[in-house]
Amino acid sequence: MHTLVFMKFTRLMTVISVVMLLLVCGGTAQIEDDDWGTATETSVIRRKRPRFFRRPARETAAEQLAYAQTLEADGRLRAARRAYNALVHTWHDTREAAKAQMAYARLLKEAGRYNRAFDQFQYMIEHYPGEYGFVETLEYQFTLAEKIMNRRYMSWLFLPGYNAPERALPLLETITGNAPRWERTDEAYFMIGRIHENRKRYADAIAAYDVVQRRFPRGPFALEASFRRVDNLRRLALKYPRDEQLVRNALSACAGFLAGPGRQSEYRATVQGYLDELKAMLAGMHYERAVYYDRIARRPDSALLAYRDYIKRFPDGGDAANVRERIDELDAKVELPGDE
Repeated sequence: MHTLVFMKFTRLMTVISVVMLLLVCGGTAQIEDDDWGTATETSVIRRKRPRFFRRPARETAAEQLAYAQTLEADGRLRAARRAYNALVHTWHDTREAAKAQMAYARLLKEAGRYNRAFDQFQYMIEHYPGEYGFVETLEYQFTLAEKIMNRRYMSWLFLPGYNAPERALPLLETITGNAPRWERTDEAYFMIGRIHENRKRYADAIAAYDVVQRRFPRGPFALEASFRRVDNLRRLALKYPRDEQLVRNALSACAGFLAGPGRQSEYRATVQGYLDELKAMLAGMHYERAVYYDRIARRPDSALLAYRDYIKRFPDGGDAANVRERIDELDAKVELPGDE
């Protein structure tokens, strides 16, 4: 009995040992990856520190940098990435570390590891200010965000795959936070708006377009952002046709567009059509309100006030003729204060 228990225990320990060995091997196989949160998950990336599995191959930062550059020149790119990353972990506060970090991020981009590369460029911005070309790093990040936004997933043989542009949202938002006044920040906000719009998140899209319109009024995306803002306000009003405030917001945006940037634009006729449509919606709300007081609530005094308000606001509305006729009928029955 004791022998049987001992044998089972021995087998269990063997299995545990094998599993632990596999885990260790798996960890060393991905030694170039970092286990801290990415730039799209945390506001500040945790500082790299010396680690057992990221030990450098040389004794000094200068020697390690030269070693990594030799690996890259020889086409051993994965090994070069590991060497650059090991330098940053070990000699973090040296000039060589800043160069190595930039090279590491660049090689990740070239390898098609776009999210990881974006995070490593963000590490440059947060941990090596002044040691790199800020605009150059932003350009790298913007390019990566575009690639992620346009990348196709699950594309294989005859399967076309699908796009998931929303995966670029946190990257674009990081860029706008890094450089609120950069020359391409308005484009980043415009892309954010388009992504939200395609997901039918109209309120979020409107907020992004509003930033482009207000903060970059002379930029190349200002006019289209202004039109897209109007279009999304209209979509929101159509989605909630009983919300009078949403209709009024859309009407105000249409009027502002036609009086301002869109006065001579290619979008003028379209927005004028929106304006007429929204006016008809608002008129319909007022007419239904008056009819409710008249036919359902049986409050002729309130109905007469509502009908007169309709004529004042919408003298050429589709129901204006019927409303005037009903006002004459109610006038004979109801005497309102101030009628004398």
